Formats: sequence, structure tokens, C-alpha cells
Amino acid sequence: MKSKLNCIIFLSFCFCIIDSYGQQTSQEFNIYSVYYSISPKTYFMPVSLSVFPKISPVNLQPKEYDFLIQNKHPHDLLPHSILMNDVNKSFQERPHRYEMLVNNLSKTSPWLIDNLWNAIPDPPKVQRRNLDKKREKVSEMLSETLHDAPVLPKKLDKIEIEKSKWKLSGSEHLTFSQTFIKNWVQGGESSQSLQSDLNIKAKYSEDNTQWNNELRQKVGLLSYKTINEQGKESHNTRINEDLFELSSQYGYKAGKKWDYGLLFKLRTQLFNGYLAGDTEKKEPISAFLSPGYVTLAAGMNFKAGKNNNFAVLIAPVTGEVVMVIDTVKINQTHFSIDKKRRSKIDVGGSLTNSFSWQFDKDYKITSSIYLFYDYFEKENKIKFYQDLIIDVRINVFLSIRITANFRYYENELHKLQVKENMGLSFRYIF
Repeated sequence: MKSKLNCIIFLSFCFCIIDSYGQQTSQEFNIYSVYYSISPKTYFMPVSLSVFPKISPVNLQPKEYDFLIQNKHPHDLLPHSILMNDVNKSFQERPHRYEMLVNNLSKTSPWLIDNLWNAIPDPPKVQRRNLDKKREKVSEMLSETLHDAPVLPKKLDKIEIEKSKWKLSGSEHLTFSQTFIKNWVQGGESSQSLQSDLNIKAKYSEDNTQWNNELRQKVGLLSYKTINEQGKESHNTRINEDLFELSSQYGYKAGKKWDYGLLFKLRTQLFNGYLAGDTEKKEPISAFLSPGYVTLAAGMNFKAGKNNNFAVLIAPVTGEVVMVIDTVKINQTHFSIDKKRRSKIDVGGSLTNSFSWQFDKDYKITSSIYLFYDYFEKENKIKFYQDLIIDVRINVFLSIRITANFRYYENELHKLQVKENMGLSFRYIF
């Protein structure tokens, strides 16, 4: 009974307010606009607290409602969910109701408005002239500051750097191999070997002239274990590879693939060499420049292939000196040198060949051949050797290397000498 009485009082109060507005008593003026008009007076009524929310303060521009309508939505003024669907539906069907609501709000409840549009100051205006003046001042200050600075050209001139006539390159290979034997009935020896192969090249080229220089050094160490008749073990170390070679070849272009060529070559070893049975290393059979082979040849050089990977020097005029410097320890007669002399000169013709072929990115074959034939010697006319290398690449630094050396020197031995080695190689190319 009490709630019905409150509702009647509230409705009668609303209608009285509607009647006081004269022209606004039409059906277009709904309960929501009436509420906002009378909300200050009905704020403390129980009905208004449970049904109608309190409006949030807004900034209003009088008589220009488009701005407010475009930027505000009714649910901004009625943030609660109560009656929201009805309010939205009413405003969507008749948009002028929202305009009427805002108009009544500005007239009946001005304290809910924080600022008037006309009272808000205008933003500062920046004129184009002021910007231009500021830019001129900045440019003047920069010009005064950089008055003594050099003026840089808009486009830099292209400078061509002269290429060096020398080209240096090289490689180092460290090859390791191992053999382990224990209680092996068929016999054998456990061993470990380490071999170093250093190759340095320096090439000079200018117009029709080319000069190739190469230094090669090979050193190999072999460590092995032996057991004597009494069953006692002993560890021995010896050199199983020793080569020092220096070559220099000068060429002057004679045609598209032919050059006039001169060749100088020195081939020897660095350390003492011993027979396989001389484990105590008492009697060396070779040493530095004992023997040493010095070759001087003149002829025609033929080049072919990409980067001249195939070259043959045919030298009909070749002089070769065989020397033994230390005749006290080394017997020079083993190299066809007279007992009373330390050297011997041979004259003949020679053929020198260098060849490299990389038939896959991981496989490469390198070969070098030297052949000499003596014109005047009745015996021991031929000297031949070949170095053959096969590299199987694993990665940038590791490869499997197979080396084979073939040697036939009639002044040393009338048989073909063969040496072969295979192992895991660490390589560094520069």
C-alpha cells in the first residue's frame, strides 16, 4: 500500500512539472527527459534512487548539439544497465528526443555542466610567417656556426684503387693416423703418425708477364712400439716424411695459351734420414742438401682450363745439379757422384706438369709430375717423381686426405719407390 502511494505521488509530481513547461507537454517529451529535468528535486526519492542513475558531468556547447550527439551516446549518460535497452530503442526511433534531453539538461540542471563552450579559450594559432622567420633564424645560426667548415660535394667522385700485382695464398694440412695392435697373432706394430703439409704461393702478374713462386714443406713423424726377443717393449720415433721444395717460374706471353718459360727449382730435405732397420739412428743415409737437386730449365709453357688448373712446361734445355754437401756422414756414391766430388751436373730435357681437378665440391685431386731425361749419360738417364693428393672434404676445417708419392731415380735405385698415407686432416686455407 505504501509503495503504491509513493508511485502515485511521484507520477503526479512528474505531470505537474510537465504541465509547467507548456510546449513540452506533448507525447514527444518522455519520462527520461522529465527525469533529467527534475532529478535534482527527486534525488532523495526512493523511486528515483532505485530506477534512475545520476548523470555524469559533461561539457556542453549550447544550441550546437551535433557535436555532442556525434561524440556521445546515450549509454554514456546512462551507464547503468537498468532501462538501457528501452532508452536506446527510443533514441534510435526518434533521434530528436536526445537533443531535447540535452536542451532540458542545460536549462534545468546547469550545475551538472563543467564548462561552457564559449568559455573555453581558443587554441593558439601558429602563423606561417612566424614559422618561416624561425627557420630563417635557425639557418642563419647554422651558417654562422659552420662558416669555416668545408663544403661537401653532393656527389662523391669514384676512386679506383689499383689492384696489387702480387697475390699471396697458401694452405696448411695436418694429417693424423693411428694403428693399435694387441695380442695380434699375425704380428704388426701399434703406431701413430702426424704429418704437416705447408704450401705457400706468391704470384706476380703484369700485362704479358707472370711470375709464380711456391714454397712447400712436408714433415711427418711416426711413433711406434716394438717388442724385442726378450719381450721388452720400446717406443721409437722417427721421421717418415721430409720434403723441402722451392720453385720459381717466369713466363712471358707468346700466344693465347702459350708462354715462354724459365724454371728454377730446389728440392731436398731438412732432417737426417735413416734406414728402416736402423732404430738407433747411427748411420744417416740422407740429410739437408745431401742430396739436393737444383734444376734450371727453359722452354714453352702451355696452360689450359679454368684458372689455368692444367699447365705443362716443356723444356728441351734443362740443367740439373745433384749435390751432397756432407760427404763425411753421407756416401755420395749412392747418388752417382764420384768419390772425390760433391756434385754432378746433368744436361737434358725435362717436362713439368701441374694439375688440379675438383670434380665435386667435396672432392679434389691435385697432381704434380717432374720428368728428366739425360742426353749424355749412358746410364742413369731417367729421373721421375709424382705427388698425388686426394682430398675428401668433411667440413670447412676437416677432410680425409690420401697422399701417394711415386719416385723413380735411376741414380738412386732401379726400382719404383712408392709411399702412401691416408688419415684425417685438419686444413687451413689462407
